[in-house]
Amino acid sequence: MEKFFDTLNDFITFVEKTYRIDFNSINWFFLDEVKNIKNFNLLLKALLDRFVDKKFICTSSGNYIWTNEIIEGLAGRALKIEVYPLDFEEFLVFK
Repeated sequence: MEKFFDTLNDFITFVEKTYRIDFNSINWFFLDEVKNIKNFNLLLKALLDRFVDKKFICTSSGNYIWTNEIIEGLAGRALKIEVYPLDFEEFLVFK
């Protein structure tokens, strides 16, 4: 299900009401499956610009959304870490 927020304040209100937290009291945010948020790149840019003292960790199972365009659009405010699936031998080591 895709979610759309018209403004950054709509997103903040959604987070505060849904998860019953004060957005200003948290320093780390984990956003999972950001591909389900329409225009997530604009939302993320607005979050990073407004809350420079906070850290955001965003994940998505779809590699297609983390193109160089999006990372470059964040102008040095993002670090891309690719996590590849384990091969069978690595799986056995962890198991």
